[in-house]
Amino acid sequence: MSNGRRDLPEILRKDGYVVCIYCEQGGRHHLPHCHLRWGDQEAVVSLATMRRLVGDEVPASGIEVLVENQDHLVKKWDELNSRTEESPKAVQSGRKRAKK
Repeated sequence: MSNGRRDLPEILRKDGYVVCIYCEQGGRHHLPHCHLRWGDQEAVVSLATMRRLVGDEVPASGIEVLVENQDHLVKKWDELNSRTEESPKAVQSGRKRAKK
């Protein structure tokens, strides 16, 4: 899977949604999140809360795709952005599952 950007690996493609996660390149990366694209729309969504941070309003079906794959996405975030501070594993342990 490729989206043409080396720093934004495509992690998941399902039901018309594409999920990407940036690779940390040097400095500190933002809080754990993913980039969700569908059609000509895009949003940045928190992996801890599954809430939109910026971008277009995410349809319920897009949030469902993220929630269904949340563990996989958190694991990929950790692999791509290895650091101890604000690890999504730590954030995840203190959060409740997002409601559908």
